[in-house]
Amino acid sequence: MVIRRSPLLPRLLFTLTDMPELLWTTNDIVFNLISAIIQPPCDSRSLLKISQFIASTMPTIADEFAIEASLPFHISELQTALLANSKAEEATSPPSVLQMVYMRNRILNVMANFLSHSSPSINQQMSEHIVRVLGFDWLLSLMSPSVHSGTVYLALRILLSTLAHPPLLQKFRDGSANGGWLADADSVVRNRAAVRE
Repeated sequence: MVIRRSPLLPRLLFTLTDMPELLWTTNDIVFNLISAIIQPPCDSRSLLKISQFIASTMPTIADEFAIEASLPFHISELQTALLANSKAEEATSPPSVLQMVYMRNRILNVMANFLSHSSPSINQQMSEHIVRVLGFDWLLSLMSPSVHSGTVYLALRILLSTLAHPPLLQKFRDGSANGGWLADADSVVRNRAAVRE
């Protein structure tokens, strides 16, 4: 509980973006901390920050789409490729497409595993929380054409877990519960634009 109330999550996310070379040395530590912060019951602010971070790792130009399509599917294969390229990419900033896909898929995998390996009541609570705070459009944006296949698979796992609950399925059919992940997103957009310039 102390970790959730601390400013650790924004610092971890900024560190991953600003110093991606830390992935090679602190990989499991960072993702274990993120996992501890977003495990159910997760607070709305943390979930919102995680979702906006994931959105900021999405490809924005044709070259990135092409690179994502060529990357391996499984997280373990992405990690192997990342570690194999560690020396070649050590001095690069901003993060490479491989690093962005790896970070995105690691966090999505944590979320998908929480949903699939939790009790039915916790699953429903977290599913409702995801829909209320983020909305279905966040999940659908992760399934855009040319996005990494592992990202699409993980987003689909999360979507199917949420749709297993009849009230959420009805909201999905009605097209309601969208746009929550865009709350206070102007800073994310500016950060992503700064990375591109």
